[in-house]
Amino acid sequence: MSVELEKLFPADMKTLFKQVLEMKELPEEIRIRLDKPVMISGYGKEYFIKEDGSLSEHLSEGYLVRKGDLHRIMEHFTRYSPYAFESELSQGYLSLPGGHRIGVTGEVVSDVDGSVKTLKNISGINIRIARFMMGVSEGLLPFVYEDGAPVSLLIVSPPGCGKTTMLRDFIRLYSEGNTCGKGLNVGVADERMEIAGSYMGQAQMPLGARTDILSGCKKAEGVLMLIRSMNPRVIAVDEIGRADEIRALKYASTCGITLLNTIHGTDMQDLMGKEKILGESWLNMYGRIIFLCKEKGRFGVRTLWKKDEEGEWLCVRF
Repeated sequence: MSVELEKLFPADMKTLFKQVLEMKELPEEIRIRLDKPVMISGYGKEYFIKEDGSLSEHLSEGYLVRKGDLHRIMEHFTRYSPYAFESELSQGYLSLPGGHRIGVTGEVVSDVDGSVKTLKNISGINIRIARFMMGVSEGLLPFVYEDGAPVSLLIVSPPGCGKTTMLRDFIRLYSEGNTCGKGLNVGVADERMEIAGSYMGQAQMPLGARTDILSGCKKAEGVLMLIRSMNPRVIAVDEIGRADEIRALKYASTCGITLLNTIHGTDMQDLMGKEKILGESWLNMYGRIIFLCKEKGRFGVRTLWKKDEEGEWLCVRF
């Protein structure tokens, strides 16, 4: 168990979560909902935590979360200063040391202009355990490189299938250099502080010596700021999906910058269907596409696509 995970919960609740945090393979998520059993999930399995900290497959045996439990956990997460975390809470999440991240639900407090100011009366917490899986992208390097340089790449998958994990590893490989090419300056526009797992401005994930991270700002603005200030050779963005993000990335590509992006999706037909929102030619920014899937709790490559000499997309691996 890492030091960060040992400190994840208040001291008086560590017994409840001790067995979970000492599992050989840590779960992907820990869900804590008011008046509901604590649920953990990962690798295609679900368990419920009993009052003594042991695990059960039966919902009826799970420990029911009380309002005081949620209150103590949130106080611990915010270091007893929730106002200092209002900006993150307004987005529905908190970042924790070690790159871990929690989603939060509850009652929305609106600002005078109607925007979300913060959350109160918290009713649910979803703890997403951060992982850095070094080397998961190395076997794909020959596919994404041409003439010693990476080609603009789009990684596609449904939620929870490893696209952010693969993105992190590609960033590291591009930044440090690899068997297919030399190290490059990589700019990361990390809006939700999830790629680098930034905490208090410091990256928690090893993304490489030539990587510059701009965290907490909108993706489109972050891309333009990185171009103006850091002279990146590669720009990485996770989970694109807005027209303004596409415009910023298109501008980056016209500046000779290689794109390294992810998006939610299932197959090529799904990507083509996004043209109504993202524009008819948005896929032309990329030269390679990797589709991921999840089987038996593990993510893997489903298909690989590349452009042929006429600019048409060709599936080169099932």
